[in-house]
Amino acid sequence: RVTCCMQCPGGDHAVDTREAAAQGKSPDDKQIQAHVRTLEASLASLPEGDLDVADIRASILSKIEKAKVKLASSKPLGARIDGCKAALARARTRVLTADAALQAANLA
Repeated sequence: RVTCCMQCPGGDHAVDTREAAAQGKSPDDKQIQAHVRTLEASLASLPEGDLDVADIRASILSKIEKAKVKLASSKPLGARIDGCKAALARARTRVLTADAALQAANLA
């Protein structure tokens, strides 16, 4: 087992390396994902619009962005291309669904 990071108290996000390997992800990927979830939860707990915590929010957003970039760059190029193709297919489906809904609304 590998723990997420120093910011996860008590190893709340411990990862079983065999489980991660079975899912095709390295333990590092799982750690980064868990760390992003922890940071996003911290960000959600901060009040919006409060100037006292604006610097903290910016710092957390920066850490989240860096972690997501690291996670994306850790995937093989083929997997990234497949992910992009899947995202395009989902977008095309949404466009077709929206067009059909718009036509139905215009007929009504």
